[in-house]
Amino acid sequence: MTMKINKTICMVLTVAMLVPALAFSETDELQKSEASLETSAKDPSFATHVQSKYKLSDVQMKEMSDAGLKGPQSAMAAQLAASSGKSLEDIIKMRTVDKMGWGKIAKQLGVRPGDIGQSVAALRTDGHMEKDEKEAHKEAKADRKRMRDEKKEERKAKK
Repeated sequence: MTMKINKTICMVLTVAMLVPALAFSETDELQKSEASLETSAKDPSFATHVQSKYKLSDVQMKEMSDAGLKGPQSAMAAQLAASSGKSLEDIIKMRTVDKMGWGKIAKQLGVRPGDIGQSVAALRTDGHMEKDEKEAHKEAKADRKRMRDEKKEERKAKK
């Protein structure tokens, strides 16, 4: 009986520890995507790219700008609207008037926060990056993979 209770307590504690970690990882993913886009967002063509990708009108772009949503935040708002079926105005209101975070907005609308982060991060690779930037990105990715493989081989050799 004591053994079953101990196992149950361990399982409950494990689940209790994992739930906040999962919530953090999705929110963290959004923050990473937003941070990685900050550099790209400084490029004047970024707003044009967001506008064309999400088929936004000039009025909608101005509404977001007036609300203080620029760069990756405008892309997140547009993606949330597209994913949830809500209007862009509703998303802007949730963010600015209701003072909700992106993760909370996504969850309230039934959209997985990680999906928003991934979709917004795709803006960097969907044609917003210049050809040289894409090549540099691919090379850096290949270098990281090569280094991981080398470390893996070193660990195998040590065993």
